[in-house]
Amino acid sequence: MANSQQILEIKLDARNRLLKSERRGVTIQIRKDGFTLRAYLPSKTNPESDQTIQQRVPINLKADIKNLDEAERLAKRLSDEKIAGSFKWDNWLKNEEEETVELLKESRKVGDIIKRFEKDFWSAEDKDRNNNQNMAGWKQIEGYLLQMEKHKILNYENIVELANRSPMDQRKKPILQNIF
Repeated sequence: MANSQQILEIKLDARNRLLKSERRGVTIQIRKDGFTLRAYLPSKTNPESDQTIQQRVPINLKADIKNLDEAERLAKRLSDEKIAGSFKWDNWLKNEEEETVELLKESRKVGDIIKRFEKDFWSAEDKDRNNNQNMAGWKQIEGYLLQMEKHKILNYENIVELANRSPMDQRKKPILQNIF
């Protein structure tokens, strides 16, 4: 079974083939962990020049399947601006002040982490609440997680404590101990 990164690359390749068939002149790429657009564009330093060179345009989107539609929309917008002759670097390069996003601190309480983990677990493409096997897997994981005290802060010591308290399997070792 393909992992989410492989699925992303397959979907990205399909989007790029579509952009190419539409003769957009823009490609969506993954650099580090984000999307960028690549196209022949005027120079950043001399925008008055008629010469175009292949350049990357950062679009500040994390390389993730859920951001692929937005990356495609931006690629088409860039293409439209290129074709219309209205492309300006100032519209695409944001000031650092605009890019600064203050991240909210997420709670490290076990109860809050379990809620976030459940949401993430079921958001995977291969997970379906109507599938008995997926539901059984979740119930087993949830059973272990609910043994932790929800008011405690999640740390290594609390996880080890849970592993040592977990039920024994046929080999007479705690089930969670296999993780460590």
